[in-house]
Amino acid sequence: MLGVMMQSVLANTKNPVKFWFLKNYLSPKFINSVPTIAKELGCEIEFVQYQWPSWLNAQTEKQRIIWGYKILFLDVLFPMSLKKIIFVDADQIVRADMKELIDLDLKGAPYGYTPSVTIVLKWTVSDSGSKVTGETI
Repeated sequence: MLGVMMQSVLANTKNPVKFWFLKNYLSPKFINSVPTIAKELGCEIEFVQYQWPSWLNAQTEKQRIIWGYKILFLDVLFPMSLKKIIFVDADQIVRADMKELIDLDLKGAPYGYTPSVTIVLKWTVSDSGSKVTGETI
């Protein structure tokens, strides 16, 4: 999945791209293959690493730890010299030039997020109970 995301970013972005990966959750095999991957794809790849703070309740579920990094620690994972970071999950496919997001004026806001989309379904069950239909409203 990660490879598909990276290729979709590179295929749609005209400017140089640098990917940063959270090293904590990558296999040694993948880490060792990064120079080859970067060369083949024509991009830069670097790692960041962070330890869960001792003053926060320890988490045991990997997914909760990863979400914590993404939400709580995004601003301290990267060098202060970076002006913007665009977070893309490994399972996402990018269909536009990421430069548009880099150039987007956040009007002083520290974070920019896509709007939440809520899909509401209306379920209908026939009187006999034999047919269930659903529609988006």
